[in-house]
Amino acid sequence: MSCSGPESIQAPSYDWANFVVNNFAFADGGRRLAVAVSGYLLQWALPQGRMVTAPVAVPFSDGLVFYTDGGRRLVAAGRQRTSVLDARTGRVVRTYAVGGLVAALSPDGTTMVFGDAAGSVRFLDLATGVVTQSTSAHQGGVRAVGFTPDGKTVITSGNDGRTLLWDVATHQVVRTFAGHAGVVSVQAISADGSTLYTGSVDGTAIGWDMRGTRSFGTTFRAAASNPAAGSANVALSPDGATLAVGATDGTVNLWDVRSQRKIASFRAVPGAVAAVSFGADGQSLLVAGDNIAKSVHGYLRIWRLRPRPRLLRELQGGLPGYTWASFSPDGKTVAATGPLTLAGLAAQARADGLVAEWNASTGRLLARPTLLRTGGEAVDGAFAARGTTVAVAQFGNKATVVDPAVGKILARSGRSSYRATRTGRFADALSGVIRY
Repeated sequence: MSCSGPESIQAPSYDWANFVVNNFAFADGGRRLAVAVSGYLLQWALPQGRMVTAPVAVPFSDGLVFYTDGGRRLVAAGRQRTSVLDARTGRVVRTYAVGGLVAALSPDGTTMVFGDAAGSVRFLDLATGVVTQSTSAHQGGVRAVGFTPDGKTVITSGNDGRTLLWDVATHQVVRTFAGHAGVVSVQAISADGSTLYTGSVDGTAIGWDMRGTRSFGTTFRAAASNPAAGSANVALSPDGATLAVGATDGTVNLWDVRSQRKIASFRAVPGAVAAVSFGADGQSLLVAGDNIAKSVHGYLRIWRLRPRPRLLRELQGGLPGYTWASFSPDGKTVAATGPLTLAGLAAQARADGLVAEWNASTGRLLARPTLLRTGGEAVDGAFAARGTTVAVAQFGNKATVVDPAVGKILARSGRSSYRATRTGRFADALSGVIRY
């Protein structure tokens, strides 16, 4: 059924043809990393950076990767094909002629859902290979997909400003949430599955009651941002009680998730907020920002949120600008990525990237920022479950495993680096280290 509410305004179509998605998956408590990139699926043992299996050719140049069955199986999904592999041997068990630009795996590992630029949504039964397709579910493309914690419902959001709820058993749309005036690119759901939050480039977030006791969600202006910046910086506290949203004017708003009341609003950084991340205790917030008014200058700050926001420390000796920043899972370390220099879109795939880490308690830089030569700007990252190892995605369809705390590149994807990776010769020639 379609929920009542304000009329949805169709957003302009978004061309994804020149964008590449890299995704990482961890298994064995963060001791194993998988990434599908450049037509190969790679697995590394961490923190050694040793390749677990030989690179496995997959029928797509870039993709999304998921561990399932307790880490014994890998699912690698591209735009047109999906492969299931034995994670221990790297052997391809089966391949299906279905894929998408965005994908999600059900909690029980039995079902994949895909969304593409045409707005189609597809379900794949990984055991039987049966594919169910719904064409033109979204007008202008699907931007985000996900499952509820119980695996019974799929959530898709698109360029048309709508979010659809699908019954996994029947593959039918059961509810439609329409309220955003722009592209919906962010989804977050509470741990109990009762509340869904969607975020749009129009600067709004909407909270939806998934249990059906409301006919329409509560809309709130999450942050006053410039939609042209395409910035969506949102973090949910570890206890799920507080939502932090960064704006392009440097403001961070804190929202009470249950009441959707604004708790606090503060100017966290000069310029635009590039990333926000909660500490393990939920009381600290990491904020990265970029100020390009005169010359490029990056800011990395930790704020204490209670009883009211106050600056705890500024992390020094960092990067010219920031594309991703996060606390480690234990909250002891901060990692961030960024470009070596600002570059236009065409040059970003050939540029160099930077990654660095700090002691979260002292703000001390643990080692000089590590330079990732070529491969494109460093645009995203993910911490291993333990330690200081991070996996970094680069704009030029490359992936790098780094321990920035000691300035070591442990492994790199890309055809030119496979031989070095297999023989264990790590790229630690740090002409790659930048001096500030």
